[in-house]
Amino acid sequence: MATDQSSLTWTTSDVLSDVRRAASLPVTSTDWTDVVLLREVTNVLWSFAGWALAQGGEGRLLSALDRPVTTALSGLSGQREFQIPPGAILGTLEDVTFVDQAGQTMSRLLRIDHGDASLTGAVTATGTPSTYTLVGDRIVLHPIPSTGGTLRITYPRRHAELVADTADNCATLSSVTSASATTSLLTVPVAIMSLQVGHTLDVIRASYPHAPIVESVEVTALAGGNLQITVDRPLSAFTGNVLSGARVVRAGRSPYVAMPLELRTCVTEKTAANVLRAIGDLQGSQASEQAATVELARAMQVLSPRAKRDKPKAINPFSHMRSRMTRGRF
Repeated sequence: MATDQSSLTWTTSDVLSDVRRAASLPVTSTDWTDVVLLREVTNVLWSFAGWALAQGGEGRLLSALDRPVTTALSGLSGQREFQIPPGAILGTLEDVTFVDQAGQTMSRLLRIDHGDASLTGAVTATGTPSTYTLVGDRIVLHPIPSTGGTLRITYPRRHAELVADTADNCATLSSVTSASATTSLLTVPVAIMSLQVGHTLDVIRASYPHAPIVESVEVTALAGGNLQITVDRPLSAFTGNVLSGARVVRAGRSPYVAMPLELRTCVTEKTAANVLRAIGDLQGSQASEQAATVELARAMQVLSPRAKRDKPKAINPFSHMRSRMTRGRF
């Protein structure tokens, strides 16, 4: 029987409570405010837990972003240039593929040096893209797509920056409706502060493991006091997902920790170690550091099949093979 895991959460409120308890920090601390602590936890996720998770399984941190060739963030008529996903670790890409307008043919594009772009034909040549170059923060296709389609960008995604679940950062999704063939209308009860056309957003599932429903969607229009947000993604991108309680957040931010719960104690102790070291409690810092190391080793045994020891071979002492071996025939 299937089990609903929606009761499991790992929110920024949980993180703050865990770290304050582990480091014996009072809620009233003026030095270690919620904002400062969440930044410290984010640093741990980026430099410690994220690395461990990447080692734990191939593809575990990979994410795919689909961009319609007619609605890129900017570029030559929205057909040739596409922005590298802001959440890509070190701006690196795993691969880039082009899906035709019918959605039936997928072609992996070959990356070439920018100086070799002229070898692919005239600058204004059109056709089915076969190569791409990286220029600054842009993916430039060669040749220019002659028809509609989708550019699928696969990349290692860094964990989102942890933020408080407030209107400064996010809002709860009320509904999603179709605005056009390529856009959707998001309705929220409370406006995200200072949101503007051109900003990018993520929509994150409220239930564990808090996976993104859509990532890095561009805001193309705002209405109703910013309570109605039009984004450059069709309604089909939201279909089939649990939208109840989903959060609409600025791209690259999240009120949730999107990591296996098995790493919760490890992240807590590692953050507490950093905090205690900063305030001069070296003994406490060392103890938390050791606890984090032990928890990490346990988690890695679960996360990484390659980290597990080979199981010993079971040999039947009464088998014919065993009896022949004991008689020295091998």
